[in-house]
Amino acid sequence: NTGPHWKRRGHRDDDEQDEDLTKDMEDPSPVPGMEEVSLPKN
Repeated sequence: NTGPHWKRRGHRDDDEQDEDLTKDMEDPSPVPGMEEVSLPKN
């Protein structure tokens, strides 16, 4: 299923897929960043 999915990225779907990837990456980004601040604050 991943085979054809990645190939589809080249099509217009790339825009939609890119947004999903960026959101997924941005979500975990702030999560670990806050943990680092909580660690020293603790």
